[in-house]
Amino acid sequence: MASARVSGTGRGITFCVRVTNQSEADTTLEFSSARRLRVSITDADNRAIAVVPAGVYAQAFTTDTVAAGESRTYDAAWTAPASGAYAAVIQLLTHPTVTFAKIPFAVP
Repeated sequence: MASARVSGTGRGITFCVRVTNQSEADTTLEFSSARRLRVSITDADNRAIAVVPAGVYAQAFTTDTVAAGESRTYDAAWTAPASGAYAAVIQLLTHPTVTFAKIPFAVP
């Protein structure tokens, strides 16, 4: 099971995905690069304004193991350019990719 959330204070925003292994056996998450999370941010007019985390990532097949009954958290930080209404589409870049519904949030 995986869940996504957006939190923060002021202009500092954190996007978080938590993966919980509810089975009785360890599970392995497969990634095609060192990047684990991708967040696409839009403004109130639905214009794309940022993708976080930014940067270049090694293109190498990697894995993370989540033990039975345990959780793993992946997060990314962003500083909003101004107060206002935004939305984020958060993707856990496993194979296959897990995409969460657009999450609206506001920056005071």
